Amino acid sequence: MKPRPPRVFEFLVGLLLPPACREHVLGDLHERYRGPVAYLLEGISAIPRVVVSQVRRTTGWQLLVMEAFTLYLAFLAAAWRFDGAAFPDEGLVIPAAVALITLVLADAYRTAPRRTPQQSLSGVVLAVVVAYATQTVMAAVFPALLVPKAMIAVGLGASLLLLTALRVSLAPAGFAFRNATAEPLTWREIPRRAQKLEGEARRGNFAMAACSLLLLLMGWQAGSNPAPPDRIAGGLIIGAAVFLLYQVYRRRLTAGADMDMAASYRAQLRWRCESLRAIWWWYVAPFFCALLIFALRIPLLHQEDRVPVRNVLPFLVLAVIWSIAMVGKSRLEARRLQREIEALDALPKDPS
Repeated sequence: MKPRPPRVFEFLVGLLLPPACREHVLGDLHERYRGPVAYLLEGISAIPRVVVSQVRRTTGWQLLVMEAFTLYLAFLAAAWRFDGAAFPDEGLVIPAAVALITLVLADAYRTAPRRTPQQSLSGVVLAVVVAYATQTVMAAVFPALLVPKAMIAVGLGASLLLLTALRVSLAPAGFAFRNATAEPLTWREIPRRAQKLEGEARRGNFAMAACSLLLLLMGWQAGSNPAPPDRIAGGLIIGAAVFLLYQVYRRRLTAGADMDMAASYRAQLRWRCESLRAIWWWYVAPFFCALLIFALRIPLLHQEDRVPVRNVLPFLVLAVIWSIAMVGKSRLEARRLQREIEALDALPKDPS
């Protein structure tokens, strides 16, 4: 009879493995069991590889970039409020990085095949709590890098609001496990699919509106300086924010009053698909231009402030990558909706 690994070792290794692949990995380790010490060493060496593999399946690079940029903007607001700095220094990077790593690991260790809005909120809350707890450790180990309590509270509070809006809006679409299979479309499924589409569009529009409101804050911050160039820059940023809010409102989904359910659902799919395909000009390009104006006005118009390039460069890099990620994510979602339209057109004409 093949010897069995000690239960305490199985429990410890299994506790550190993501639930989605825990049984499979423990089964492989059981088959290769040669002794308690070898089992423990092999399990410890397998855990990082399994976690990295699960992270790649549960967190797309588009979502990772969007979350990183959201955290950066949240702590940027904290730097404005308490330090008067145009861009945060290195100290604020630590809690933001801890929060981002916690979010990624929370997704990797979730049990459901798709991240629900409730799990999105719980992941954000966990990230904020862990990031705040690290400040206690920093106070004891590296007090020079400690962030003031008021600043960390504002940064993490803004992160909680912005990340919740972002992750809830993206929870149903495009960021599930890659091996999840789509449900076949039937006539009975159309009302539920239509309701789901409306919910996805509503959450997506809410997230974009929240980012547009953040642009308003950035425009106000830039225009609060009495210098004419700053007022012009602030006005341009505020104008871009107003344009984005109008576009988000204009591209909301509305049900056709004189259409049956299938025709109304198809019209909504088509409108949403076309909006996502054109998002580069009506949302991403104006947003990126506003960010560019906000960032470049510091070294170009305020050379006397001597803002280090290393403080401005991360903002610009994240803005570029965020724009690419936003366009890529929207195109993926548009292709999914196009397949839904094709499946709807392929249904037999008789609903029975």
